[in-house]
This record gives sequence, structure tokens and C-alpha cells, in this order.
Amino acid sequence: MKRNIASAICLGLGLAGPAMAQSATDCSNLTGLSSDGVTITTTEFIDTGSFTPPGQEPLTDLPPFCRVALTIDPEISVEVWMPVQGWTGRFVGIGGGGYAGYIEYQELAGGLREGSAVANTDTGHSSDWFLGGFAFNDTGSVDMDKVVTFASRGIIEMTHNAKNVVAAFYGEPAAYSYWSGCSTGGRQGLMQVQRTPDAYDGVIAGAPAINWERFIAAEIWPQIVMHEMLGGPIAQSKWDAVSTAARAACDAGDGLEDGAVANPARCDFDPAELQCGAEGGDACLTADEVTAVRAIWDGPMRADGTPLWFGLDPTVPIGGLAGEQAFPIAVEHARWVMDDPDFDWRTITMADFPAYFDASNSKFNDVIGTDEADLSGFRDAGGKLIIWHGWEDQLIFAPGSIDYYDRVVANTGGLDRTQDFARLFMAPGVEHCAGGTGPNAFGTRNARLPVTMPLKMDAEHDLFHAITRWVEEGVAPDHIIATRYTDNDPANGVERTRPLCPYPLVAVHDGTGDIDDAASFTCGEDPGAK
Repeated sequence: MKRNIASAICLGLGLAGPAMAQSATDCSNLTGLSSDGVTITTTEFIDTGSFTPPGQEPLTDLPPFCRVALTIDPEISVEVWMPVQGWTGRFVGIGGGGYAGYIEYQELAGGLREGSAVANTDTGHSSDWFLGGFAFNDTGSVDMDKVVTFASRGIIEMTHNAKNVVAAFYGEPAAYSYWSGCSTGGRQGLMQVQRTPDAYDGVIAGAPAINWERFIAAEIWPQIVMHEMLGGPIAQSKWDAVSTAARAACDAGDGLEDGAVANPARCDFDPAELQCGAEGGDACLTADEVTAVRAIWDGPMRADGTPLWFGLDPTVPIGGLAGEQAFPIAVEHARWVMDDPDFDWRTITMADFPAYFDASNSKFNDVIGTDEADLSGFRDAGGKLIIWHGWEDQLIFAPGSIDYYDRVVANTGGLDRTQDFARLFMAPGVEHCAGGTGPNAFGTRNARLPVTMPLKMDAEHDLFHAITRWVEEGVAPDHIIATRYTDNDPANGVERTRPLCPYPLVAVHDGTGDIDDAASFTCGEDPGAK
């Protein structure tokens, strides 16, 4: 239940009215916010320029700030960091990753340096990002209350109560509220767009882990195929050879040979081209391996050939889902579905998979699916939404985001009406939330992943500046310029810039300009579309 305590606490602490200069006393007074299931556990005024999170290296170059830690019953931990000077008037909710059982301290620090008041939560449990054991109770069954807290309640409570803290500290509410997250964080953002549409003015949802009960179930499919057909994984050297050959075969599909495949879903490379001769080898496939690769790329299907979910596209790096070990989150999810903390995914056969998939959908769609296509509440509240997804995402199937956006467009009444408030940007050559062979730096703000900071901190190059300009000035982003640094290191200089375009448009070369310069491209119709 939401608790509307901000105004009462502001009056009680003498903080109501115009914003006032913040101090250590203002920070310590926030202990008075403890009320009705919300306990302020820490108020800390930090002006030393650094903070050391539990078990981590110190965060440095921090402006003076008020750190507030609170617990929301039964055990949702939240951190709120607020600059004491130069506050932009913005509140930013920060998303988590995987099972989100930890605080994203580095992301808090990044938002703080930009002048925003920021918040993050562990969604009601403490665990590594890939461990889902927190959901099991003492009897070995899934506790759906814990799953609900992870899926939605923890984020909704964080947003509401963090806003109360911000209003109490500054004596006025934030002028604008934003959400920024990728993967699970992208799903968390879209969950709030769907369920609490007036919570945020602007939302950035990167590689969103929506369709959770379907795509997570499908993540185990490559391992099931290899286990059943081959008795174990295909060697990484062979996968590398397949991916390299597929990229070479499909590179020119967009009319431009530039080392990047604009749309891997259109790549129709046949793995049989790498089938071994009598000599064999580490860079070729046996006949059985060719069959397995095709099944992995096709994705899971019913017995009649009806697709259940997307497969991995030929150019997408395979190590995440078809590597030496099964992807941990998919393994943990199988245990949720089967209601057994010791369940062994290897007991699922290819023939069994549709029943497993259906069980996952039945049990978890309403809880964590986050695939509601009616966004009219968010639109009517004036919200703006940027969804983005890397085309070479090796963990979350990129076509799933296109499928979702297409459903939003259909529900909204057309592309033009949808793009008034929600736009999708697909990023060629970009992997899960960061990295990859393509231009991958455009302000995706993932401190734990490869460099993501843009070439320039403006609305043309940076997602956060793009969403704030859209919300605060009414200027919608018609492109985002992505940058690839040499060896993914800004110190080595710029290797390539390229515009990311609002779907369904793509970057189209002018025919004469430097293919490494964004100025040589405009956003237009996809030349490779059939």
C-alpha cells in the first residue's frame, strides 16, 4: 500500500515551502520519515568526495550528498542519494540487473554526479544477480509473495517512498521524475509504465526483460538441444567460426559492407556451409552439429512447427546461452517453474519443452510478464518512453522488443500516434546492454559493463539528455548518434559514429560519404526489407 506521508513529514520537520539550503542537519532530520512500515535505517551527510559500498572499492569524485537508507516491510532495502548543491530538480529511479538482489551503488554515483536525486532497491532480497534461490521458502516451494516483490512491489514502493524522501529533504517535490535501466532494469521501467503510469515523466528501457516467462524459458533451449542431440555443448571454437562466417555472409544485407549486420534476424546463413569433410577440425561442424545449430537458430517450436519464441540469430554471440554452461538465470527459472529448488534442467527433453514453456507462461505471465501493450495511461499522463535494444544481444532475444513495440503500435492506433510518446531504437552490433562490434556508446549508463558513455553529453548523443529534452522541451529524438571507440576505449579515439533511428527506420548511407561518420547517414526506410 502506498503511504502519502511526504507532506506531513515535511511540515513536521520544518521543511515545507520553498527549497532551502541543505545541510548535515537537514539530512539527519530525515530519520523522522520512519512511519507505518517504512524505517529509515541510515541518514549520512557525506562531503568527503568518496563513499565505500559494502564489499566494494571506494566510489570517488562524488559531490557532497545526503545518503538515506530505508527498509520497507517486510525487507525491501532502498538507497536514496541527494546532492546538497546544484540539484537539477530531477529524481531518477535506477534499475537493477538479473534478479536484482543488490544495490547499484555505481549507478547511484553516476546519477549523483549529474546533479540528480537518485534511488535504487534490492527488490526485497539479497543475492547475486543470477541466483533465484531467494524465492523458495523453508518448505522448498516458490513463495509467490517474494516473486511479486521482486517483479513489481519492490520497485513501486521504492519509487513512492524515495520521492517522499526527496520532497522532505528539499522542501519540494522533484520537478521531473525519470527511470533509467537495462535488462531487468528495462523491464522494471516498462512495468511502471504499465502499472503506475503517472510515476515517471520519462522512461529509458534498454534491452527490456519483458516477456520474462517466455524468453527466460527459451534461454534454456540451446542447452536442451545440445544435450539431447550431441550429449554436450558445441565447442566455442566452432561457434566462433559459425558466427564469423554468418557475419561475412550477411554483412552486405543492408547494402553496405561495413563489418556490422544491420538486422541479424534476416541473416539466412546455412551452417551446412561449415560442415566438416573427412579431415574434421575445430572450426567445422559435424552433420549432427549442423542439425543442432539449425534447431537453436530456429528456436523452440511445438510439434506442428508453431514457434514458441524466437531463436538466436546467426550473427549473435553464442557463448551466453549455448556455451559450456547453461545460463544461470534460465536454470534458476526452471526451478521456479517446476517448484523445486533442486530441479535439473537436463531432464527436460525437446519433446517436453512445449509443456515446460506453457507451464512457465501460465505460472508467471501475470506476475512478471510485463507485456501489456495498452500504454494509454502513460500516454495520457504525458509520459515519454525510449526503448532500445542491441541487435546482437546474446541473452535477451532482440526481436522480442520489436514484437512488443509492434503490439503497442497496433493498440495505440498507428505508428505516428505511438511515436508521439514512445519510440524504439535498435542498435546494430550491440550486445546485451553494452559492448559488441558496433557503435555501442550512447549513454546507456551501465557502470558494470563496457564503456557506454557518449561522445558528447547532449540530446543527440546521449539517451538521458534525449529523454529529458523530450519531456522538458517537447523535442522528440529523431536519432541518437552512437559511437564506437577503438578497442572500446575512449582514450584510443573514435573508430566510428552511426545514427540509431526510431524503428522502423534505419541508418541509410548517402552513397558517397565516409561510412565511419554519422554525417554520411540519414534515417530512412530499411533498404534490406523485403
